[in-house]
Amino acid sequence: MQDQDFSKLKELLEGAIVLEIRDGANRESIVEFFVEKKNRKYSFTLYATDLKAWIGDEKDNEERFLDINQMLNSIFEHHTNHGDFKNDVFEAIESPMKLEIGFKCRKCKQEFKIGISMIKNSGFYELLATPDKRILFAKILSEGFVESKERAVDMISLYAASKLGKLLS
Repeated sequence: MQDQDFSKLKELLEGAIVLEIRDGANRESIVEFFVEKKNRKYSFTLYATDLKAWIGDEKDNEERFLDINQMLNSIFEHHTNHGDFKNDVFEAIESPMKLEIGFKCRKCKQEFKIGISMIKNSGFYELLATPDKRILFAKILSEGFVESKERAVDMISLYAASKLGKLLS
């Protein structure tokens, strides 16, 4: 485990009460921790491969991701477990009352949610700002890994061009 990953694990666990520990949900996740610290409940997953270990899937007590990049990584990992990059796998979901948005797998109904406040200052906010944009973003999530805003913009452009090409032919 690298120093920064160890520091993150220490930060998440030191002074916290461990409420529950579950087996990891996929091949690289070792264990999922549910903890409470300073009256705040949250969860995170410890991942490991032969090459390294890391922390991911940090979520609040309502199962919302605390980081857009971690959410996108989890969606891609989930998607690769299905092994289906040809079909429209994800759909956009939203809960205006809870101020959250996200995506749901059409195959197994697993949801990936994040609070709107967590994306406000990210490069992804303008790509997720409206329901129509989130529907389009769900379509590109079904086609591959979105590791940056720039990659998302490229994928959206390619998707739009392919749809336009089909309409014109």
